[in-house]
Amino acid sequence: MNRNDKFKVLKCKHSSLIKPLETKIQEQEVLLTNIDKCLQEFENHYEDLKTNCKHINQMTKTRTDVTQEILEIVQELQEFKDDVAVYSCYRDWISDFIMKIKLKFGQDLWTKMNYAILEKIKKEKVDYRKEDMKCISQLEDFLMIYDLTIKEFELLIKFKRQSNIEFHRGDKTLNDARQLLNSFPKNMKDYVNPLRKILVAIE
Repeated sequence: MNRNDKFKVLKCKHSSLIKPLETKIQEQEVLLTNIDKCLQEFENHYEDLKTNCKHINQMTKTRTDVTQEILEIVQELQEFKDDVAVYSCYRDWISDFIMKIKLKFGQDLWTKMNYAILEKIKKEKVDYRKEDMKCISQLEDFLMIYDLTIKEFELLIKFKRQSNIEFHRGDKTLNDARQLLNSFPKNMKDYVNPLRKILVAIE
């Protein structure tokens, strides 16, 4: 093959590559453009995903906090229900025991005793006033008959004051009252012994 023929062949080959190459270059540009768009979309979606994750975390924490508060309220309601059951049962038995004191000492002396106890409780005093010691000593002597101390009787007075008439759920028998002592709420365990003693006293 002479030089002229060889040149023609090469020229023909070159010409045949021009169009396909241009096509491929165009395709390359389209692909790069699409990749740029995809990368931008990915970046946008990624930012959206991060924001959404933050919101989910915040909402999850809030939900956890709310759930905990609900559980605490349920617990408080259960304790309140237990307290109401105890108050409604024993407030009348305490009143019956106080009636025994009134019958023993009379209304006037009981009023002095009750006032002295309430003053000590309300003012959170350690001891009784000197002017109250005479009537309190008389009360202590009476309480000893039923193996009650003045401290235990103060607890009973506190118990009665804390109970409210709206909690009253009807009369209970002595047997009901004894049975309930076995399932007292933990926060009211201090009242069990003095309550048991007055139940014996008023039989």
